[in-house]
Amino acid sequence: MIIAPRWPWPPHSGDRARANLWVEALRGRAEVVVVTPRRDDAGEPGVRVIGARLSVAALLAGVARALRDRLPLHTLAAAPYAWAAAIREAGPVDCAVVLLSRLHPWVYRSLGAKRRLLDAIDSASAGMAERAAAARNPLARLFWRREARAMTRLEREAGTKYDRVILVSAAEEHAFGERATTVAMGVDVGDAPGTHVRPYDCGFWGRLAYFANSRAAEALVRDIWPEIRRRRPEATLFIGGADAPEWLRRYDGRDGITVRSPAGDRGAALRAVRVILLPVLYGTGVSLKTAEAAEAGCAIVGTPMAFRGAPDLGAAAIVEPDLGRFAERAVSLLEHTAAARAAGDALRAIAVSGHSRDRIRERLAAIALEGLD
Repeated sequence: MIIAPRWPWPPHSGDRARANLWVEALRGRAEVVVVTPRRDDAGEPGVRVIGARLSVAALLAGVARALRDRLPLHTLAAAPYAWAAAIREAGPVDCAVVLLSRLHPWVYRSLGAKRRLLDAIDSASAGMAERAAAARNPLARLFWRREARAMTRLEREAGTKYDRVILVSAAEEHAFGERATTVAMGVDVGDAPGTHVRPYDCGFWGRLAYFANSRAAEALVRDIWPEIRRRRPEATLFIGGADAPEWLRRYDGRDGITVRSPAGDRGAALRAVRVILLPVLYGTGVSLKTAEAAEAGCAIVGTPMAFRGAPDLGAAAIVEPDLGRFAERAVSLLEHTAAARAAGDALRAIAVSGHSRDRIRERLAAIALEGLD
């Protein structure tokens, strides 16, 4: 049983992609049931889907418990669903996988599985501490500091409850204790890009409503891109991903910029870009967008944060901590086509050999089925 806080399809965010990885890892090895907030979509073939219904009673009980137990308030996003009833409907299961720490308070007591796993993906407390540091409003800063402290307590407690806690970066295992283990996200490896013409000079990709991606996109369109266009007036920029905010959508069609949200097939979209620009200053876990760009054979200019958890990719890319030099670095690659292509080829080779999801699926299946034979 996989319990996901959001409808997993299409997999255009990290937790949705992770839910799909679990489905792919276990389908064919076991009967798979997904418990998730109710939707009318069909889901995936060969997977039983149980919708957790919205419940006012569950929300009120959740608010009371969050105040009583000093839970992180952001966990209330997962509170207003009849999780217990949906889990009972799933029937007896050998292994239950809970996705994201914010779901833990609302489902753990209902888990009757022989084996219980929490796939936290990353440390939410670390992410909230980053949001506090990045907050421009003093009240928002205080709120996120409070959330970070509360989430630290929740993660520490969750680390003692499950047979395993799974993260994508070993650097964050300490938040959960000795039962934590690392299984990266990985990327699906498609056909080699070949030498076809890529219509966009530069690109940026990610779930655009996420604050770290929104800040990166803001720096790109307002500071970096004008300087690139000053040096190369005909340069083009593709920005793609889910949930683009309205301010970013207004750049579509201006100054060589194309904004596509949702962006559709990410592999095809990235294969249309020569140089991916990742002026990322915040984030936890591993940057999936970096591995996806590498698999597509793009040259990459990114901050050190863009290569968190993937130093092998950083070794074949341009790692630039100074956003003021991004334009210079990008233009250099655009003016030296052979060097950009060689960098893209090297990054793809690393992605194929070290970041393929085939190995990730095998690892997840082994963790789920451990001791159940």
